[in-house]
Amino acid sequence: QKSLGLVALDHTGSVHLFSYSPHSDGREGDQLLRSCATFFMGSPCRAALRLHAEPGVQSLLIASAGGELLCVRPIDDQAYRTVATLLGLLATRLPFRGGLNPRAFRHHEGPPALVAPRKNIEDTVLLRVFAFLSTPLQRLIAEKMRLSVSAITKATMPCATCQLFSLKHSQTTAASAAK
Repeated sequence: QKSLGLVALDHTGSVHLFSYSPHSDGREGDQLLRSCATFFMGSPCRAALRLHAEPGVQSLLIASAGGELLCVRPIDDQAYRTVATLLGLLATRLPFRGGLNPRAFRHHEGPPALVAPRKNIEDTVLLRVFAFLSTPLQRLIAEKMRLSVSAITKATMPCATCQLFSLKHSQTTAASAAK
């Protein structure tokens, strides 16, 4: 999506996503900053760095107080539908520790009246579970999705891999380091 947005981190470990949308009365050029979603990252985030991992796509690399490196990034609609379907199947078909719902982990912890509903946000940590499932289980899930295992892997790979691997060493960085 080609729109300007804002990501804010708070002291409780929640990430707040905002985007600009046209004003409701239709005035030309007026934009309102609206909350898109809020979700929990697991622990407070201590530092964030904006990355240009792909042309036209910006990601946010976040360091948490728990020592994790996390990434928030946009994905296209087709990839989102594939990821959401796969995560839904994984969450409902596989057993998890204590019977807990792994998709509910990132829900916002705080006053619900002040939080925008969580829409179009998925935790791709669960995608790595699919990568390490046995081949028969992967095929069974792929059949339910009416896709091949390789098609699912190809669609979800950009979401499940670390964004640091997609960074390229630029000539300007090398030149400034040499000085």
